[in-house]
Amino acid sequence: MARTFDGSSGRIERGGTPPVTAVPVTLAAWFKTTTLSVSQVIVSIGNADGSRLAITITSAGNPRAGSVTASGTTSGPQQTGGLSTGTWFHIVGAFTSSTSRTLYVDGAFVGTDTTSSTISTFDRMAIGSRWEPSAWGTFFNGQIAEPAMWSDALTAAEAAALAKGFSPALVRPQSLVFYAPLVRDLMDLKGGALSATGTSASDHLRVIY
Repeated sequence: MARTFDGSSGRIERGGTPPVTAVPVTLAAWFKTTTLSVSQVIVSIGNADGSRLAITITSAGNPRAGSVTASGTTSGPQQTGGLSTGTWFHIVGAFTSSTSRTLYVDGAFVGTDTTSSTISTFDRMAIGSRWEPSAWGTFFNGQIAEPAMWSDALTAAEAAALAKGFSPALVRPQSLVFYAPLVRDLMDLKGGALSATGTSASDHLRVIY
């Protein structure tokens, strides 16, 4: 089963300090949204001051790999259009440094943003939401499956392999620091204990394990 997020409070939190506390890091997941008219977070990692990295859908319905500083300045590549509701898509955000973040959607390279954006030491991580900075917000509305995180920036070929349906456990496993298939329950295969609010089990997509 994947997990359905309610769009108002739904999130899965990874307890304690995240497996990585600074870039480089790659975030990836499958997602199926029910709306393209509001901003939504798929996976985020950040700091209590509100700075964070995240793979998101913008309020214009565009997938994005974003870096947000504590002052609220946002930078990151985004794809214009191409999404639809009720369809599974795959997204990868590879954050190489404070001046490099790359987006892949369904295995295709979208772009790299080189705006300088320094993020504080990561101390929290969530699926389906982000810290903003006094509370969780920007909740996802729809389904998320196979969220994963690597302590390195994945390549275009590796992003393409994930989009073909290969499990994150088969893609650069030596750098995989978090992976929760979200099949049936919240059990993670790597990365720490999880807790959920406002989510429920739903049909999983086909994945090569």
